[in-house]
Amino acid sequence: MNYFQRQASKLASDGAFCGGSLLKQRPNREDREVSLDSRWECVYSDYDFIQVIGKGTYGEVMKARCRKTNQIVAIKFIKNVNSSVYMAKTVLREICILKQLSKMKNNEHTVKLLDVVVPEFKNQVDFLFLILNYSKSDLLSLLERSGRKKDISNQVLIKLVYQLLCSINYLHTAGVIHRDLKPANLLIDSAANLKICDFGLARTTPKGKQSGS
Repeated sequence: MNYFQRQASKLASDGAFCGGSLLKQRPNREDREVSLDSRWECVYSDYDFIQVIGKGTYGEVMKARCRKTNQIVAIKFIKNVNSSVYMAKTVLREICILKQLSKMKNNEHTVKLLDVVVPEFKNQVDFLFLILNYSKSDLLSLLERSGRKKDISNQVLIKLVYQLLCSINYLHTAGVIHRDLKPANLLIDSAANLKICDFGLARTTPKGKQSGS
């Protein structure tokens, strides 16, 4: 049993796993088991895994703590990056857009790219990890919770709508069209600040030609 397997066993004994699988523990979502891909071992030496907070056809998203800085981050695992030309272009485009937005001054509107980990698997790049800043929840979780408890205020709604419009304007000014805006892609922090994430379907346009897009 290697180091990664020993730590996975420790998490299981601490209740982070259920039946050998991590539970999806995003607040107010229906819990379901998510198998932890063995390729996560590539980043375990630098990060302590806390919980899986998302899963899709691309892979998983993990909440983790950086061992060097103690910063809480979100790690997006993308598999099969070379399965097709379309997939490779999509991943490369997302990284380029995130890198562009992360370098922009006064960007409080989008998730930020902190690092990219590209391991070699059998002498070829088959998967990679995007290290992103972490937000506590997303708009879908907030709406689900508020729908049940009816505790969301008009003030919070107005703030979120205003921030969303500002964020869209910020992206369009930067020449970025998101193309996949939905509640699950709108992150919310503890202070009810909204940030746009998931730029897998985004496209860029020449600056000054965003009107009407």
